[in-house]
Amino acid sequence: MNNSASIRPILLSLFLISLICKAQENGWQDLNWGMSIEEIRERHPNVARNDDTNTYKQEGKTYLAEWRIDSYELAGHQFYADLLMDDAYKLAGVAVKSPDLSKDAGSTLFNNIESLLTRKYGQPEASDDLQTGKIQKWFLPEVTIKLTYYYIEILNESWVNVIYLQPLIEDLEKL
Repeated sequence: MNNSASIRPILLSLFLISLICKAQENGWQDLNWGMSIEEIRERHPNVARNDDTNTYKQEGKTYLAEWRIDSYELAGHQFYADLLMDDAYKLAGVAVKSPDLSKDAGSTLFNNIESLLTRKYGQPEASDDLQTGKIQKWFLPEVTIKLTYYYIEILNESWVNVIYLQPLIEDLEKL
């Protein structure tokens, strides 16, 4: 057996280990899934307690949103980002939420973000047209992304949210 043939399995093993290590470091922006609030605040000193702490129910799981990044820009608009903590109080998701918008402004913003996400990740794997909005979902190995647009016709108000979640085992099985 020559040297190059004996090195291939070692190189393949190193490559697979690097992929596994990289996958464990995935998250949102510069935050990694599984970080504590202390680790998050080291990277983002402007993270503040959320005045209206609530829970998010997403994909059959409940997350606590006690901390928030008050200003985050996406597609030329200002959003805020709720940090979604799991049962162990570790980062498991981020809900990027728009302020109230007019129905047309929300629809346009949804379409712009959908276009950006589609360019980056390909076509969404799931979508729903609701009576009062739309939902698009991407299931990726490192993150599940849910883009939503809701409106209230009588008030001419709408909201656009992008929720990034650490993938659940059930989501990874869809890949």
